[in-house]
Amino acid sequence: SEQRIFGTPDYLAPELLLKQGHSFPVDWWALGVCFYEFVTGIPPFNDGTVEQVFKNILDRNIEWPIEEEALSDDVMQAIEQMLTFDQHQRPNATEVMAMPVFK
Repeated sequence: SEQRIFGTPDYLAPELLLKQGHSFPVDWWALGVCFYEFVTGIPPFNDGTVEQVFKNILDRNIEWPIEEEALSDDVMQAIEQMLTFDQHQRPNATEVMAMPVFK
C-alpha cells in the first residue's frame, strides 16, 4: 500500500518526503522552518503549489532576505544548522540551546 505523508507541506523534513524513516530530527527541521518564518514572515520553502514546496525542500532552496531586511549572522547560522538536509547532522536539543542566537 502507498504511504501517505501527513502534515503541513512547508514544515516537512526531507526524510519524510523521501520516506526514509525519521525521528526527533524532524522536529529540529520544523523548528528551523518556524524560526525562519518568525523572522521573515513567510516559510523558507513557500511557493505556489504543494509540489513546488516539496521541490524547494528537497533542493533546500532558501531565499535569504537582503539589504535592510537581512538577518543577523547568528539567526542565519541557527536556521542553517536546523535546516541541515542530512537528519543525522542536525543539532540536538543541547546544541540548539547553546546557539549564540538563543543566549
